[in-house]
Amino acid sequence: MVRINVVEFYSGIGGMHYALQYAGIDADVVSAYEINTTANAVYKHNFPNTKVSQNNIEAVTIADLEKLNADLWTMSPPCQPFTRQGKQEHSNDPRSKSFLNILTILSKMKTPPTYILLENVKGFECSNTRNEFVAVLKSRNFLVQEFLLSPTDFGIPNSRTRYFLIAKQQPKSFTFSCTQFPLQYSTETIDRKRIPCKEQSLDHENCVCKHTESVLNTFKQRKLSDFLFKYKSDDFLVKKEVLLRYFPVLDIVHTDSIQSCCFTKAYTKYYQGTGSILTHQSSNTLREASENFKEAESNDAKYEILSRLQLRFFTPDEVSRLMCFPDNFSFPPNVTSKQKYMLLGNSVNVLVVGNVFKWFLLND
Repeated sequence: MVRINVVEFYSGIGGMHYALQYAGIDADVVSAYEINTTANAVYKHNFPNTKVSQNNIEAVTIADLEKLNADLWTMSPPCQPFTRQGKQEHSNDPRSKSFLNILTILSKMKTPPTYILLENVKGFECSNTRNEFVAVLKSRNFLVQEFLLSPTDFGIPNSRTRYFLIAKQQPKSFTFSCTQFPLQYSTETIDRKRIPCKEQSLDHENCVCKHTESVLNTFKQRKLSDFLFKYKSDDFLVKKEVLLRYFPVLDIVHTDSIQSCCFTKAYTKYYQGTGSILTHQSSNTLREASENFKEAESNDAKYEILSRLQLRFFTPDEVSRLMCFPDNFSFPPNVTSKQKYMLLGNSVNVLVVGNVFKWFLLND
């Protein structure tokens, strides 16, 4: 592929940019749009030669984007309008306004991009916003394929199911037959059973489901130990009061685990459903401690049992590794641990996106 110009919308800390590098794409990111000042500082810290725009995407115009003449748009719009925990107001949510502005521009501009990649939470595929997006794409002669993919599908021990939409403007074409429904390769279970393709009319030898399976079969299952740093500080140990109150609902994993919960921006602030807690003890020791905890009568006795597990939070560097950021990625010195967790929780998994680029969207 020849060198391509890229515009990143909602560029965050540069996950999409790293994914392009991972995929070996000769890309020039001509502009990265992000309203979060801390995210922009991190992006600029790692990509000092890329133009980072603080402009609100709601204010971006057709002229702005025509001038950039990008071949590829990447975007990861605010997910709150589509999450299961939210009100699910979709396009009626004020946080969708910036994305709707992108759709308006896309429907009217003279020279739209050739390629588009969108990432969002699982649930976006059920929204009227998705329907509006697909309608605009098809009106501009784009082919569309949708996926639900997680790092666990690629052997990474971290659950993070996300919706992906890739679009390619004709006469460009995909190397596979597209499905009408989002393709979900596996459930996030240890046995990794493949969900059958819903399409009955396709030649499955050329179906994207076969293509996806052939790609994912090249990845070996990895353990959490592959992503951990040597760690001696007590800074990330779970505090006594948190252990006593929340231990029954914590998702606790050990170094040989092949799964961990999705890390969210609320990790270390809230304790249920925001990410996993790590112990370096064995699964048998963890199981025994859980049983003894139930039988203990006093808080002192309970804490004595739990303290042996040395339960701790994953460090920001370890979360970054699980999200497959390269080892040369770093945060500026003034970014706090809390900010790091928030920024990572809002980012993308570099390996997953990189493979979507490499094997599905940009493999002309």
